[in-house]
Amino acid sequence: MRLREWRHRSLHRVQVHPVPCAGPETEIWASKDRLKELAGNVGGIDQTAFGSCLDSDATLATVEANEKEALASGVNSTPTVFINGEKVEDTTQAGVKAAIDAALAQ
Repeated sequence: MRLREWRHRSLHRVQVHPVPCAGPETEIWASKDRLKELAGNVGGIDQTAFGSCLDSDATLATVEANEKEALASGVNSTPTVFINGEKVEDTTQAGVKAAIDAALAQ
């Protein structure tokens, strides 16, 4: 089963974007400068590696690819959830659980 959720922010993706540099379970939205400033207060983050990751073309490419996939999939609101490629219309906890249960039953 594949679960995918997109969260949309109406901010320019080059200046402000989600940061995969903080780890796969972390979602951060802020300007690059603000993120670098905030990261200085977080223990365990390699400041040099974090800054390099933020500034890298690879990170920007990841963000742009995610945005392109979301737009191509018809994402137009948040949250938007897909399970096994099917859009879940009821994004309440109960609705997503029902969709997961249905996918597992197949």
